[in-house]
Amino acid sequence: NSDVNGVVWDSALVAIYFLSRNTHLVKGKQILDLGSGTGAVSVVCGVLGGNVIATDLPDRLDLIRENTLLNREKIEGDVQIEGLDWNDGLGKGVSIDLLLVIDCVYYKASIEPLIKTMREVNANKILLAYEVRDLGETIEAQEMFMKRVEDAFILEEISKEQLDEFGCDEIKLCFLTPN
Repeated sequence: NSDVNGVVWDSALVAIYFLSRNTHLVKGKQILDLGSGTGAVSVVCGVLGGNVIATDLPDRLDLIRENTLLNREKIEGDVQIEGLDWNDGLGKGVSIDLLLVIDCVYYKASIEPLIKTMREVNANKILLAYEVRDLGETIEAQEMFMKRVEDAFILEEISKEQLDEFGCDEIKLCFLTPN
Protein backbone atom coordinates (compact mmCIF):
# COMPACT_ATOMS: atom_id res chain seq x y z
CA ASN A 1 0.00 0.00 0.00
CA SER A 2 2.25 2.78 -1.23
CA ASP A 3 2.33 5.82 -3.45
CA VAL A 4 5.57 7.44 -4.65
CA ASN A 5 7.24 6.24 -1.43
CA GLY A 6 7.13 2.57 -2.49
CA VAL A 7 9.66 2.81 -5.32
CA VAL A 8 13.44 3.06 -5.32
CA TRP A 9 13.67 5.85 -7.88
CA ASP A 10 16.65 6.24 -10.22
CA SER A 11 17.75 9.39 -8.40
CA ALA A 12 18.01 7.37 -5.18
CA LEU A 13 20.21 4.82 -6.95
CA VAL A 14 22.47 7.58 -8.29
CA ALA A 15 22.63 9.21 -4.83
CA ILE A 16 23.56 5.83 -3.31
CA TYR A 17 26.32 5.40 -5.89
CA PHE A 18 27.64 8.92 -5.24
CA LEU A 19 27.60 8.50 -1.45
CA SER A 20 29.27 5.08 -1.68
CA ARG A 21 32.06 6.72 -3.69
CA ASN A 22 32.28 9.62 -1.20
CA THR A 23 32.03 7.85 2.14
CA HIS A 24 33.65 10.81 3.92
CA LEU A 25 30.25 12.52 3.56
CA VAL A 26 28.59 9.70 5.52
CA LYS A 27 30.91 7.73 7.83
CA GLY A 28 30.47 8.87 11.43
CA LYS A 29 28.15 11.71 10.35
CA GLN A 30 24.74 12.73 11.64
CA ILE A 31 22.31 12.51 8.70
CA LEU A 32 18.67 13.48 8.28
CA ASP A 33 16.83 11.96 5.31
CA LEU A 34 13.62 13.78 4.34
CA GLY A 35 10.95 11.74 2.56
CA SER A 36 12.88 8.48 2.89
CA GLY A 37 10.34 6.41 0.94
CA THR A 38 11.68 2.86 0.89
CA GLY A 39 14.55 3.81 3.19
CA ALA A 40 17.12 2.60 0.64
CA VAL A 41 19.33 5.70 0.86
CA SER A 42 19.08 5.79 4.67
CA VAL A 43 19.96 2.10 4.94
CA VAL A 44 22.99 2.49 2.67
CA CYS A 45 24.14 5.49 4.72
CA GLY A 46 23.83 3.31 7.82
CA VAL A 47 25.80 0.52 6.12
CA LEU A 48 28.49 3.12 5.29
CA GLY A 49 28.73 4.06 8.97
CA GLY A 50 26.40 7.06 9.12
CA ASN A 51 23.96 7.79 11.93
CA VAL A 52 20.71 8.40 10.10
CA ILE A 53 17.26 9.62 10.98
CA ALA A 54 15.01 8.38 8.17
CA THR A 55 11.77 10.35 7.96
CA ASP A 56 8.55 10.14 6.04
CA LEU A 57 4.86 10.62 6.69
CA PRO A 58 3.82 8.72 9.83
CA ASP A 59 1.60 6.31 7.87
CA ARG A 60 4.46 5.44 5.48
CA LEU A 61 7.11 4.20 7.87
CA ASP A 62 6.44 0.45 7.69
CA LEU A 63 8.44 -0.05 4.49
CA ILE A 64 11.43 1.85 5.92
CA ARG A 65 11.23 -0.26 9.09
CA GLU A 66 11.06 -3.48 7.07
CA ASN A 67 14.01 -2.58 4.85
CA THR A 68 16.08 -1.42 7.82
CA LEU A 69 15.32 -4.65 9.68
CA LEU A 70 16.27 -6.76 6.64
CA ASN A 71 19.67 -5.03 6.55
CA ARG A 72 20.32 -4.61 10.28
CA GLU A 73 23.35 -6.94 10.29
CA LYS A 74 25.08 -4.85 7.63
CA ILE A 75 24.42 -1.47 9.27
CA GLU A 76 27.62 -0.17 10.89
CA GLY A 77 26.14 3.15 11.99
CA ASP A 78 22.58 3.65 13.15
CA VAL A 79 19.25 4.11 11.39
CA GLN A 80 16.40 5.60 13.38
CA ILE A 81 12.95 6.01 11.83
CA GLU A 82 10.68 8.93 12.61
CA GLY A 83 7.44 10.27 11.26
CA LEU A 84 7.64 13.77 9.82
CA ASP A 85 4.94 15.72 8.03
CA TRP A 86 6.56 18.74 6.36
CA ASN A 87 3.34 20.69 6.98
CA ASP A 88 4.14 20.44 10.69
CA GLY A 89 7.85 21.10 10.19
CA LEU A 90 10.48 20.01 12.67
CA GLY A 91 9.29 22.44 15.30
CA LYS A 92 12.87 23.01 16.41
CA GLY A 93 16.24 23.72 14.92
CA VAL A 94 18.18 20.54 14.17
CA SER A 95 21.94 20.51 13.60
CA ILE A 96 23.33 17.74 11.43
CA ASP A 97 26.20 17.01 9.10
CA LEU A 98 24.20 15.99 6.02
CA LEU A 99 20.62 16.63 4.98
CA LEU A 100 19.32 14.31 2.24
CA VAL A 101 16.54 15.51 -0.05
CA ILE A 102 16.31 12.64 -2.51
CA ASP A 103 13.48 12.74 -5.05
CA CYS A 104 11.02 14.48 -2.73
CA VAL A 105 9.17 16.65 -5.24
CA TYR A 106 6.02 15.31 -6.88
CA TYR A 107 3.18 17.57 -5.70
CA LYS A 108 2.88 21.36 -5.79
CA ALA A 109 1.24 21.41 -2.36
CA SER A 110 4.40 19.96 -0.78
CA ILE A 111 6.84 22.61 -2.08
CA GLU A 112 6.50 25.31 0.59
CA PRO A 113 6.37 22.86 3.51
CA LEU A 114 9.47 21.07 2.16
CA ILE A 115 11.42 24.33 1.72
CA LYS A 116 10.36 25.43 5.23
CA THR A 117 11.52 22.12 6.69
CA MET A 118 14.83 22.29 4.80
CA ARG A 119 15.45 25.79 6.17
CA GLU A 120 14.76 24.63 9.74
CA VAL A 121 17.72 22.26 9.56
CA ASN A 122 21.20 23.54 10.31
CA ALA A 123 23.14 21.23 7.99
CA ASN A 124 26.80 21.34 7.07
CA LYS A 125 25.81 19.94 3.66
CA ILE A 126 22.56 19.36 1.82
CA LEU A 127 22.45 16.78 -0.95
CA LEU A 128 19.56 17.21 -3.37
CA ALA A 129 18.85 14.52 -5.96
CA TYR A 130 15.98 14.38 -8.41
CA GLU A 131 14.94 13.04 -11.76
CA VAL A 132 13.82 15.62 -14.29
CA ARG A 133 10.17 14.69 -14.81
CA ASP A 134 8.13 15.19 -17.97
CA LEU A 135 4.61 14.24 -16.92
CA GLY A 136 1.71 16.05 -15.28
CA GLU A 137 1.82 17.97 -12.03
CA THR A 138 5.37 16.85 -11.32
CA ILE A 139 6.74 19.14 -14.08
CA GLU A 140 5.17 22.21 -12.46
CA ALA A 141 6.11 21.04 -8.97
CA GLN A 142 9.77 20.66 -9.95
CA GLU A 143 9.84 24.07 -11.63
CA MET A 144 8.29 25.68 -8.54
CA PHE A 145 10.65 23.82 -6.22
CA MET A 146 13.79 24.71 -8.16
CA LYS A 147 12.78 28.39 -8.27
CA ARG A 148 12.33 28.33 -4.47
CA VAL A 149 15.62 26.46 -4.04
CA GLU A 150 17.47 29.05 -6.15
CA ASP A 151 15.94 31.83 -4.00
CA ALA A 152 16.83 30.18 -0.67
CA PHE A 153 20.06 28.28 -1.40
CA ILE A 154 23.28 28.42 -3.39
CA LEU A 155 23.21 25.45 -5.77
CA GLU A 156 26.34 23.55 -6.82
CA GLU A 157 25.56 20.84 -9.37
CA ILE A 158 27.55 17.62 -9.20
CA SER A 159 28.85 16.92 -12.70
CA LYS A 160 27.89 13.85 -14.70
CA GLU A 161 31.59 12.96 -14.82
CA GLN A 162 31.62 12.58 -11.02
CA LEU A 163 28.82 10.02 -11.39
CA ASP A 164 30.69 7.81 -13.86
CA GLU A 165 28.32 5.50 -15.74
CA PHE A 166 25.43 6.70 -13.52
CA GLY A 167 25.67 10.25 -14.87
CA CYS A 168 22.88 11.26 -17.25
CA ASP A 169 20.91 14.36 -18.21
CA GLU A 170 17.73 13.17 -16.46
CA ILE A 171 19.21 12.74 -12.96
CA LYS A 172 20.50 15.80 -11.11
CA LEU A 173 22.57 15.79 -7.93
CA CYS A 174 23.41 19.07 -6.24
CA PHE A 175 24.86 20.39 -3.02
CA LEU A 176 22.87 23.23 -1.51
CA THR A 177 24.07 25.93 0.88
CA PRO A 178 21.59 28.31 2.53
CA ASN A 179 21.79 31.93 1.32
